[in-house]
Amino acid sequence: MIDIPGPNQPNFNGDRNHDCEHHLEAAFTDLAMRAEAAGWSEGEVAAALLDLAKNHIMRLIASNETDRMIARTIAKLNRQPSGRF
Repeated sequence: MIDIPGPNQPNFNGDRNHDCEHHLEAAFTDLAMRAEAAGWSEGEVAAALLDLAKNHIMRLIASNETDRMIARTIAKLNRQPSGRF
């Protein structure tokens, strides 16, 4: 397993995405090479990695939306008089 260094930039620095991509590249390449060595074609591996990335993004979006919905519901409940649901 390849070690992935943590960020060395503050959160507000615009270079963090580039740094993250740079630090993930070796592990990503290693994963793709291992999948190809196991018998998957280069195209199959690329398609699977892309689908995994898209699914991860969709989970993040869904989680953020769920958090917003929960916060709105709690705020509504807090505005209601006691005993009313």
